[in-house]
Amino acid sequence: MKKFPSKSYAGQINRKIGFVEYVIVIYRFFYVIFMDIFLSFKDSHKYPLVTIVIPLYNEERFVADCLKSIKRQSYKNLECLIINDCSTDNSVQIAAKIIEGDKRFRIIHHAKNSGLSQARNTGIDNAQGKYICFLDSDDFLFSSSLWQRVYTIEQNDNQRVGGSYCGIIAVEEGRKLKSFHIERFLYHTDIIKTFISNRGIGPFVPLAPLFKTSVVREVKGFDVNMKHGGEDWRCYTTILRYGYKILPSYGIGGLYRQKNRSMMRVYRTEMLSEWIKIINESYEPLNRDNESIVYKNSICFYNKIGVMAERILECAMAALIEGQKEQVDEIIKQLDPSVSLLLEDHLNLNEIMDFHIRRLIGLNPISYRLNIKKYAPLKDILQQKVMSYLIKNEGAALKLPQRDSSL
Repeated sequence: MKKFPSKSYAGQINRKIGFVEYVIVIYRFFYVIFMDIFLSFKDSHKYPLVTIVIPLYNEERFVADCLKSIKRQSYKNLECLIINDCSTDNSVQIAAKIIEGDKRFRIIHHAKNSGLSQARNTGIDNAQGKYICFLDSDDFLFSSSLWQRVYTIEQNDNQRVGGSYCGIIAVEEGRKLKSFHIERFLYHTDIIKTFISNRGIGPFVPLAPLFKTSVVREVKGFDVNMKHGGEDWRCYTTILRYGYKILPSYGIGGLYRQKNRSMMRVYRTEMLSEWIKIINESYEPLNRDNESIVYKNSICFYNKIGVMAERILECAMAALIEGQKEQVDEIIKQLDPSVSLLLEDHLNLNEIMDFHIRRLIGLNPISYRLNIKKYAPLKDILQQKVMSYLIKNEGAALKLPQRDSSL
């Protein structure tokens, strides 16, 4: 009788995956440490001012941790606006004691309790920084949190970049927070947040993104009529629909408390109602006459034309290989001009052409790479024809409307 090995194949695969994950964790550990040290030697005052907005309402238990984490930021060129929304506990007194003598911090008092959205909007109105981020008064930032996001934006001069976001770790309410958490080295995403990649859901928790202040002002901040949550989803989804993209930074930037009496637990029915509205809007075309809105159609529409574009390009390349250049032009005309919006982040024209040339000619990946220069003229011809067609038919879609970069 044949004996089966005591160690299953699935078990071997799991062990290999575990080893790869272990190597990735080690790599990330040293990479994050290196970047933190590298940025700590830079003079943040040579970089733009960052505004941090913190609405404050009856958070005497955790506001000290929040403010201390801001004071420990290695990025020193910041201002912190604490918006007192008529707290009735000792929150304001605790905050005042923590920030005493630090001119970067300022407390702004509301005349009446106005809610989370209005508190954030008050911060937006008073912000002097080129960049802005929003914290709840029980959040916690790691020391390099601002630096990693500012650095990511500053390394990219693309007009469509509206900000950068860091990874966030959710922790239980009673957990003691400290500057070093091993979890910050375990994972992060490299997904660029766009209207299409976001799929209509909330792209991140409030403390994750750092935006250009001009972008937040362009979308009019947060909806003050949304009293029970979802206002951040609305604001961030609108930013993405305006054609901006939010880049991932290199690591985990902060901790988010999952409180026992969070808005999600208390107002879950009201929040669900708002979420459904936002999701439905993302999957429907907009009829608003607003030139600033770049993605006027639904997510389904852009996914469809993206899939169609890949098939159209395959047929166009086949015609080109057969020497039928006139047919190539006719095939390309079937591209929806709006596909130009996808080329930067969702459709890699170069990769698509490589794949279809290799597939049509019947080359394995290694053979194709060895002969890639031979097929470069085909790629150049097709790319020129595609771009000429898109520019001619939808030139405006290839770039954002002109924005006012002033604050």
